[in-house]
Amino acid sequence: MMGEQNSSQNSLFTDTPTTFITHLVLFLGGGIALMGWTVMVGWHTRTAWLVQWSPSLVAMVYNTAGCFLLMGVGLLLAERGCRRWSGVLGGVVAVFALVIVSQYVWEVDLGVDQLFVQPFIAIKTHHPGRMAANTAICFVLSGLTLVVHARQSQHGSGWLGLGGAVVTGFGLTALIGYLVDTQSAYGWGLLTRMALQTAITFLGLGAGLLLLAWKDDRQRLAGVSRWLPVQLFVLLLAVVFATWVAIESAQANRDIRDVLYGTLLIWFPGFGLLLAALISLLVYFNLLTRHRARLLQAEITERRKAEAALLVAKNQLQMQVDCVNRIQSLFIDESDPDQVFDALLLEILRLTGSSYGFVAETRQDEQGTPFLQPMAISNIAWNEETRTYYEANAPSGLRFTCTRGLHVEALTSGSPVIANDPANDPRRCGLPLGHPPLDAFLGLPIGRGEEIVGVLGLANRPQGYDLLLVEYLKPVVSVCAQIIEGYRIRNRRTETESKLRASEEQ
Repeated sequence: MMGEQNSSQNSLFTDTPTTFITHLVLFLGGGIALMGWTVMVGWHTRTAWLVQWSPSLVAMVYNTAGCFLLMGVGLLLAERGCRRWSGVLGGVVAVFALVIVSQYVWEVDLGVDQLFVQPFIAIKTHHPGRMAANTAICFVLSGLTLVVHARQSQHGSGWLGLGGAVVTGFGLTALIGYLVDTQSAYGWGLLTRMALQTAITFLGLGAGLLLLAWKDDRQRLAGVSRWLPVQLFVLLLAVVFATWVAIESAQANRDIRDVLYGTLLIWFPGFGLLLAALISLLVYFNLLTRHRARLLQAEITERRKAEAALLVAKNQLQMQVDCVNRIQSLFIDESDPDQVFDALLLEILRLTGSSYGFVAETRQDEQGTPFLQPMAISNIAWNEETRTYYEANAPSGLRFTCTRGLHVEALTSGSPVIANDPANDPRRCGLPLGHPPLDAFLGLPIGRGEEIVGVLGLANRPQGYDLLLVEYLKPVVSVCAQIIEGYRIRNRRTETESKLRASEEQ
């Protein structure tokens, strides 16, 4: 519980669940795509208020709206894990925007500005239908970030966040320029200005890219965003620049005194840059401290797990040793094999948590055909007839004479038989009518050198059987082999003594 709480505190955004970020990215992506589609409809239907919110403002051109539609869909696809297609859409937008930038650089007209529609509004535009230069640069950056995010799994989120921060800075600067009526903030020289709805939409696009990057970092790095200080520094620089633009605009409109303007104009950029760097460094060291704390907590957790596993292994080993000692003591102190094997089977059932089982010795009939003679078997008689037979013959009178089955497979193959789904196991031979359910089975050959002297069968362990348990039971199986061989030696010795006495009496 404490480990989960510490892991959830490794991010500055612990109060923002990942599901909320997901919904917010989907909302922003859908809003961006809807904005682009609405403006495109406005151009086709020649509805002025859809493309120009005010007659005095710049209209969002058709190509800008189309790029927003593609970027919105790309953001949605990136959020849904379809990185390839989001990268394709981002690449299309980046290439198209580069064509627009090249038109500004080389002062050419490649015919893409009016490729889809003929503009009916051309207020504050350098070329009718051409998007602003800063708008094109934003599309180049945002499109490329989707491409990088699609191609790189480790560093893609970092570049995604960095691109989102730059795009957010462009949008914020343009928006503040509109608020303080400073055209230089949303337009460069006499070139086409960025429209107001374009600035707002870029804010949403930049925020969506940032949120998607932070979400990827939270999932991949347990809540630690290594790129967050850089992204935050870029955002703060954008805020500083936008604020400086507002101060310059206020001085131009004589809203503040010249002395104050001069002081702010000289000191504010440097102070803002220093403050942005300081805040970013504080965030960086905060993240670094949290990351090291998380690593330390993880190390402590792993050490506790190792100690717990060591304790469990120690307890299991002690149980194994106690079981072997009790079995050997019974063999030494008790001459009756029935009681010894009954106690041996009970010890093994207790050790493994199995419901029932048997210990059988390998014997041969008159024709030399091997069969299994139970030395101990759990009383699981399933009806009155078998109960009577069991009481009259168990365990020495019972025989496992089937030529196939899970228990026989351990004898014929000489290898452990694990069946955690016996009903569908091809090695099964079926169960007698009314037999208790067989949910899991383990058959272990009891070997003495190269010879298989018996079989240990266990059934219905709640967690099933595996090779780890087989390895764990090897010392116990070895003791079983020693006891079976010991009783064989005793029986041969008894037979030899009986024959000697008989010959002496004759």
